[in-house]
Amino acid sequence: MSRLSKYNARQRKKLHVGEYQEFGFGLSARCVDGISDESLVKLLDDFLTDSIEAQSLVFGGGYEAFPGEIRLEGYVMLDASQGSVSDEQRASVEAWLKARSELAEVIVDPLSDAWYA
Repeated sequence: MSRLSKYNARQRKKLHVGEYQEFGFGLSARCVDGISDESLVKLLDDFLTDSIEAQSLVFGGGYEAFPGEIRLEGYVMLDASQGSVSDEQRASVEAWLKARSELAEVIVDPLSDAWYA
């Protein structure tokens, strides 16, 4: 007996499993050395407006300071009550990040389950 067969559709939807499973992706981008605070604010604002919100996505994350570097890190999901990020949306976000001169290294993870590791 499969693990999901014990749940009805309402329960599967509430648990985000089976046909209601949702996918998103993680990202990490290293900022260039010596980037100014103003440039960081503009980069994040542009990213959220031009790449994330423009595709009806949401981004959970922000900047993290590590010794000698600043990274933009987070997770991207679809901005809806149900649904998954598409491969095309993921590729578009990756292309947008890689086109920015403020970022020296961009890592975009493959799609993964947004609710369960």
